[in-house]
This record gives sequence, structure tokens and C-alpha cells, in this order.
Amino acid sequence: KPRLVSAAIFPYNPTQSTAILARPICVFPSDPGSVVGVVTAQNLTPSYSFSRVLGAVGSRVATGAGDRGPYLAGYFPVPPCAQPPPPSVVVGTGGSSVALALLGMVIFRLGGDPACATGIADDPAALVCNGPLWNGTAYRVKFVLLARSSLLSPPAMETPWSDPISTKPVVSVEQIHVWPGKRTGGMVVVTSVLCSILFVLLFA
Repeated sequence: KPRLVSAAIFPYNPTQSTAILARPICVFPSDPGSVVGVVTAQNLTPSYSFSRVLGAVGSRVATGAGDRGPYLAGYFPVPPCAQPPPPSVVVGTGGSSVALALLGMVIFRLGGDPACATGIADDPAALVCNGPLWNGTAYRVKFVLLARSSLLSPPAMETPWSDPISTKPVVSVEQIHVWPGKRTGGMVVVTSVLCSILFVLLFA
């Protein structure tokens, strides 16, 4: 089943709006006519069968970013079964084009297309959208083997649903510790206002 790339490699995974997944290597048979679809939804049980509803799956907009059912976040060619370098090796090669190409072979960044979420706002029927995930929300993900010519066809194969993947919640300004002594963001604002008043009194 889908899994997150280790936090030892990507320390902030997942974030408030994305999750970096390891691509399925040697899971599906290689076929030029097939692609691997990435399906995600909120609040699903592991026994939920996506196969029964794939032909009627809603878009990201129509499902409320997965709140009311699964949507197709993206797809990619079936990875070759030959083992690529692990993400730890790829990340260690630096920011070269070779490293980026290798990284694309082994990971999928769920929620990594902000433009998609705004671009299809007026087109609820648009099927594939890898828009940002909701913060502080648990998702489940599965990989499905689809025909390249018809993404709406039932999957030939599929993985189980992943374990819940929870995005980070938004932290309020009052909870931010910016100095030793656990001063909060609210205290910083008050201090700034008092300093401004003092400046006006001194130079008035």
C-alpha cells in the first residue's frame, strides 16, 4: 500500500498541504498502454472499494478535495521494475538536473499543484487535479492501474488504501515561540505596539 517517503529524507513530510509518497516499484506490470493513477480521499475506511465507483468518481472540486468521496489527483507511467536509486541517494546528489529526474522516478508529491486548484474552479467536471490538501486533515491514498486511453475505466489492478496520512495543522500566531522564555506571537505584537508608542512620545 502507498507510504510516505521517510521523514529522515524529507523532514517536513507531510506539510500543511502536501505529502510526498514513494512510487510503487515492481507493483504493477509494465505496459505502455497503462498508467498509475493516484486516488485520494478523506475519512475513508480501509475496506472502501474504489473500483465500484471509479467510473463515476467526482473531481477534486466536486468532492470538496476528497471530503465527499475519492478523486484522481494525478497519474504517471508505470515505473520500471528495475530498482532506481533510493530517495536518500537521489537527494544526496544535489540539485542537478540528473538528481531531479531521478527524484521524479521514485516519488509523487500529492497536493503539489496549486495552479490546478484555481485553474479548474470554473470547471467542476475536470477529472484530474493534484491541488493542495487541506491542513490538519487525514487522507488515505491508493494507486490504481488505469488504461491510458480511458482514465474513467475501472482499474485493472489496485493497491490497498494507505494508512491515514495527516497533514500538519495551521499554527496560530499566539502559539509561535519566537524568543527564549516562550514568548508568544501575541506578545510580540504587543511589544511592537508599545515600542511604536514610546517612539512617538520621545520624538513628538
